[in-house]
Amino acid sequence: VEHADDLKSIQAMQQDPGRAQRLIDSGELVGMKQPAGRVALDTGAAIDLVSEGSSVRHAIRTDIGGREMIMSRTARREFSTIVEKFGGPLEKARADRLMERITPVGDNLSGRAASLRPTRNLERSDIDVFGTSDWHGVPTLTTDARAVRAMGAQGLSLETLLYDALQLLGK
Repeated sequence: VEHADDLKSIQAMQQDPGRAQRLIDSGELVGMKQPAGRVALDTGAAIDLVSEGSSVRHAIRTDIGGREMIMSRTARREFSTIVEKFGGPLEKARADRLMERITPVGDNLSGRAASLRPTRNLERSDIDVFGTSDWHGVPTLTTDARAVRAMGAQGLSLETLLYDALQLLGK
């Protein structure tokens, strides 16, 4: 902490946990390092978060930090279908808790993503999910390296954080 005022703000937040949000809302924390904005989850990243014994859950949660999570209509639909079909009771309960924390958003393609064409490695649903994240101006947490490469091959580079793809274990 470089400034005495920053130290005072940190001490005040420790004494009054609700103060942190009030300081952020007021703009008083300008210049201090803080989680900002939102992130979008694709289907695979959401699966990684709820899969029993996930080896990447901690990394994803760290990357999310205190940011708001959004999820497109397409990603929510795919996720719900997969969890219902393959998830066990622990995974389904974890999925329910995750969905309570996610802000749902409609599918809205950015102008840049609207020019993408489906290929073997880039499905229409991928374009909807990544295009919605781009429309919102947020990074996408994803497990879909093939789609990211396919978008790049078409000249579109989006902000993504890539993780290993896991499966639900039915537990």
